[in-house]
Amino acid sequence: MAKPKWYTLFAWGWTALFAVVLADVIFNSRTPYYEVKALPALVCGGAVFAVLTMAWRLWKKHGVQPEGRLEAVLVAVLLGGYWVLQLVFAFVLEVQPTCTWDFGLVFSAAQQYAQSGVLPGDYFSQFHNNAPMYLVLVAFFKVLGALGVQDVMPAALVCNTLCVNGALLLLYRVLRRLYGAKSALFGLAGAFLFLPFLLYGPIVYTDTVTLPFPIGALALWLSARERPAGAGRMLRCAGAGLLAAAGAWLKITVAIALIAVVLDALLYAGGRRGWKMAGCMVLSFAALYGALSFAALHSPWLPAYDREKAIPWQHWVMMGLSGDGGYNDADYKLTLAGEDYSARVEIAQDEIVRRVREMGLTGLAAHGADKLSYIFGDGLYYAPMKLDIGNVHKGNPLQAYFVQGMPHTGRAVYAALGMQTALLAGLAAAGVRSALRRDHRATVLRVAVLGLTLFLLLWEARSRYLLNFLPVMLAAAFPAVDEGRQSV
Repeated sequence: MAKPKWYTLFAWGWTALFAVVLADVIFNSRTPYYEVKALPALVCGGAVFAVLTMAWRLWKKHGVQPEGRLEAVLVAVLLGGYWVLQLVFAFVLEVQPTCTWDFGLVFSAAQQYAQSGVLPGDYFSQFHNNAPMYLVLVAFFKVLGALGVQDVMPAALVCNTLCVNGALLLLYRVLRRLYGAKSALFGLAGAFLFLPFLLYGPIVYTDTVTLPFPIGALALWLSARERPAGAGRMLRCAGAGLLAAAGAWLKITVAIALIAVVLDALLYAGGRRGWKMAGCMVLSFAALYGALSFAALHSPWLPAYDREKAIPWQHWVMMGLSGDGGYNDADYKLTLAGEDYSARVEIAQDEIVRRVREMGLTGLAAHGADKLSYIFGDGLYYAPMKLDIGNVHKGNPLQAYFVQGMPHTGRAVYAALGMQTALLAGLAAAGVRSALRRDHRATVLRVAVLGLTLFLLLWEARSRYLLNFLPVMLAAAFPAVDEGRQSV
């Protein structure tokens, strides 16, 4: 078992970090598509946090304790009803897969190859990280074609919303394992209030498709951690590694969930048992990720990979040191000025060194604060900017609230920011509870969120990059209860 002092120290450090992030989000807003004022943001966040706290206390006292069939029925009804709402949002806010953004490029290329056999151009050599998503879509569109379906978007939207709902079901399973069915029902209902789960339904891309993978790997690990020695425990560990590998193949940040569970295996479980479980997860991850990566490099559905045309990883670190740390076209053009891969690496490395020296320690600290606010301070997770690209159904009421520059966008911004600041407050409060009660069961979730935060501080980032970890964040912020509590 873990030494409590290390988990307790982590809990206090976690609390300090997210207290700073919360203040940063309120008083240093960097929302790119709407000017957020500090006082309304503070009022909205405080009001949402107070309402949710009151609702939680009432639910603990008066809520039903679901058992057996009642629990299954309640969860099915909640998720079924929410899925209908997701479909409404997905079809009403549908956007065209234009070639002006990654979703459109990947989707259109996959559809064109599946239906006409035309290979894409150099895009997947430059951005090979999007090749797995392309391959998955090609396979899906080929199946639809075999069934006589040529209009692939409706089926894609249905599957995309199912990925979101699958992640919410896994969130329920995690909360149920940690805190029981009654608490998990409250957590599931609370998750429905986060608008990004609705707004990203129209965008069939890695942000949504990978939603089930981080929370799923963590769910399998939590199950394995509680089981006695035997085949069942090791199978769950292998499953966690495989799930993380499949997710990381599509979007590399999913691998952060694996790092968190491996650390938890070594520290929480500890000893020979922990090393065995960690080794099982790492080996299963490496085997599947390696196989999938090899398949993507040599797939006949893609032109031959040309490394000389690739964008090096240093490019995204360089871009993360510019402005608020998000994408900017000037840095992209700067990297492409290099004629080959090595020249592009040199350009990016030189620019990284120059920017770091130019900013100095105080400048880097200020840049980090701006970047944290830019990442965590947008409760709509960048959706209004993405939903403004190629609207299919113009002038509908939902667009008036959820597309940038529309009459009621500000109302949606503040409502979502209220939920987001309540989430950040919950994350900070969870650290306090964990430290004071020595209840560290959910620390692995917080380690995963911390890992993502550190990665995004170093990388090109924006708020939508949090989306596939949003269920993990919600579970990490959940108000733990004393009933059934275990300490380490």
